[in-house]
Amino acid sequence: VESLDYEVIENYAYREEQAQRSKFWVPYYIMLKWFFALLIGVGTGLAAIFINLAVENFSGWKFTLTFAIIQHSYFVGFLVYILLNLALVFSSVYIVTQFAPAAAGSGIPEIKGYLNGVDTHGILLFRTLVGKVSLHFSRQLL
Repeated sequence: VESLDYEVIENYAYREEQAQRSKFWVPYYIMLKWFFALLIGVGTGLAAIFINLAVENFSGWKFTLTFAIIQHSYFVGFLVYILLNLALVFSSVYIVTQFAPAAAGSGIPEIKGYLNGVDTHGILLFRTLVGKVSLHFSRQLL
């Protein structure tokens, strides 16, 4: 764990560098920050759409399969339903424990800590996102 440095740099070299910037630097910097905020929002929305569509499709397949099996045998249908749910849970557990241990918690304390200046290893990696998506996916399907 490493603390980020948010101290304002006030020295002669920094003031000289600021003075050499053009008058378009501040509006450009503001637009760039808003553009990245927009990209983060669009990415979050696309991830939510992907999770929702995947949950709807997989739950439809799961219930169609178990309903077709229940028509012949209640016990086998129940067994298939349990095995499908166990496969989902164990696949999520494997992904989180082996590839993305930072995805194990809710993520809210980690992000709050990061915004307060604590850089926790691995919380902003793509594999952590994949672990979070797999956990949310398996929770929604159960």
